[in-house]
Amino acid sequence: MLELARIEEARTADPTLPVACAYARGLHKLMAYKDEYEVARLHLDPAERAAVTAEFGEGAHTSVQLHRRC
Repeated sequence: MLELARIEEARTADPTLPVACAYARGLHKLMAYKDEYEVARLHLDPAERAAVTAEFGEGAHTSVQLHRRC
């Protein structure tokens, strides 16, 4: 929610400039990268691997399909 407040603050500062839109796009890119790294970290975490093995059995395979950027 903090991000939304900052975007609104940027928009109200000068509504004639597309600052809020640029800020929102930049924030989206940053959060998307952060989320991809978090997904990768979780897939490498031994505790998460053990949870997958416990739930689906030995030899369970996981795969990740990340959004492809143009």
